[in-house]
Amino acid sequence: MSDVRKGLNFCRKTKLPVLGVIENMARAERPLKSLKFSDAAGNDRTQAVLAELQAKCPELLQSINVTTDIFTSTGSSVAALATRFDVPYLG
Repeated sequence: MSDVRKGLNFCRKTKLPVLGVIENMARAERPLKSLKFSDAAGNDRTQAVLAELQAKCPELLQSINVTTDIFTSTGSSVAALATRFDVPYLG
């Protein structure tokens, strides 16, 4: 976010128009069955985990997506930053 803030400040000082701000790397979403699993020692446990899920709750492999935040939240959102700089938030 600090790089975006710096870029917006630069554009403001040089009077460059800003079309908007896009948040493109906030989180990732994948089907559960596409994930790789490892134990605490780093050994690949993917096949064992998927076999266990298939045996005990196969519906999860068909219907559940996993979402994870790529970057930790800094407390302020990209939408709030766009509002503060008076530029459109494009998503």
